Amino acid sequence: KIIEQYEGKEEGQHLFLFEVTMQNHGGYSRDYPGFEPTIELTQFEKKTTQIIAVEKYLTLIKKSDEAFGELVNYFKEEKEKTVILMFGDHQPSDYITNPLLNLNGIDRESSLEEFQKGYVVPFVIWANYDIEEETVDKMSVNYLSSLLLKKSGIPMSNYQIYLEELRTSLPVLTGNVFIDQDGTYHTLDETVWKEEKEEYASLQYNHLVDTSHRVESFFE
Repeated sequence: KIIEQYEGKEEGQHLFLFEVTMQNHGGYSRDYPGFEPTIELTQFEKKTTQIIAVEKYLTLIKKSDEAFGELVNYFKEEKEKTVILMFGDHQPSDYITNPLLNLNGIDRESSLEEFQKGYVVPFVIWANYDIEEETVDKMSVNYLSSLLLKKSGIPMSNYQIYLEELRTSLPVLTGNVFIDQDGTYHTLDETVWKEEKEEYASLQYNHLVDTSHRVESFFE
C-alpha cells in the first residue's frame, strides 16, 4: 500500500504516510485458513495451546520483518529522498510473553527496571541517502516525531524543539515511569524533576485540550 501510494503521487509532490499494520495484533488462539506457523519452539516438549499461540506470533513477527525488508529494498533503488520510520506501539500480551520470559528465567515483577521492560518496543529510522547514524539507548515515544524531523532535516516547531531539549534531561517520560539523564528510574509520584514535569503537562494540556486558548504559533 505504501509503494502504491508513492507510485500514484505526482512527480515532485511531497508525501507523508502514517501506516499501521494489524498483522501482529492477534488473536493467536484461533486457526486461520492458509496460515501455518513456520517457527517452532523446540524447547517445549508438550505443545500446549499457549505455546502454539506463541509460535504463531513469532511467525507473524518474522513476516512483518520480511515485509519491512521489501519496503527498504524498494526505496534503496529510488532517487527521490525517502525516510522511513518503523516503530512498535506495544508488546504482546502476557499470554504470549510469559512462556518466553519463563524460559529465560526472567521475572518482570522483580524490580521497577525489569517491569518497565514490558513496555519497551524497537524503532528504526532509515533513509535512502546519508543521514547521521545514531544508536538511541533509551527514549519514550513522545519524542519520536521530533527526532524524525531532526534526522530528516525538516524544520521543527517550537514545541518540537522544546521536546528535543527536554529529552536531554528526561529521555524517558511515560504514563508508568520516567528515567532521568543519569539513567535512574523514577515512579511518577516522586517529586524529583517536578518543575520539568509540570511544565510539560501544561504544554500538553494547551496543545491537546485547551483548544480555545492554544498558542498556535508555538505548536505549528
